[in-house]
Amino acid sequence: MEVLILVGGRAGGNTERLCHEFVDMLPEGVDSNVLNISRMDISHCIGCDVCKGGDGCCYDDDMSIVMDGFDKADVVLFATPVRFNGPSSIIKTVLDRFQALWNDTGRIEHRRRHIGLMMTSGSDNPDPNPCLKIFRSFCFSFGGEWIGYVLAKGTDSGDTDFRGYAVSFYETMVRSVIGPQ
Repeated sequence: MEVLILVGGRAGGNTERLCHEFVDMLPEGVDSNVLNISRMDISHCIGCDVCKGGDGCCYDDDMSIVMDGFDKADVVLFATPVRFNGPSSIIKTVLDRFQALWNDTGRIEHRRRHIGLMMTSGSDNPDPNPCLKIFRSFCFSFGGEWIGYVLAKGTDSGDTDFRGYAVSFYETMVRSVIGPQ
């Protein structure tokens, strides 16, 4: 089993901390690939439609690493800080670049993947629904199975129990897909 986690927060930030707590819980035999998008060179989709010709994207950048990870993954977890009740711009850039995958059906193996979302928010009362709509739409567009989400609230306080949120997400959403810890 292969788990891909795409981190849309800053390097060393709260979102990445939550992801690493989650990875630490994975049972032996489950491979994980954590990609922090902020450390990668990924250009914005410009809608040029080069990908419709079957040659992939017009950019030769780190998105190919993301696509290769997606191709191998059985479980794909997106991770983003909630900003103004939406996802970070860097994770949204990755979602937009999946347009090339949508247009080039031979690029990866089209099979059912389990897709979920991990979010962090400095606020104690964020509205996760805008993020959920975006990521659930992505999931269903690619024939995925939505496995749920976790929202770590109030991270600006500096005393967030990221391990507790990771345990909750694993136990309630992911365990049925990956197996016991």
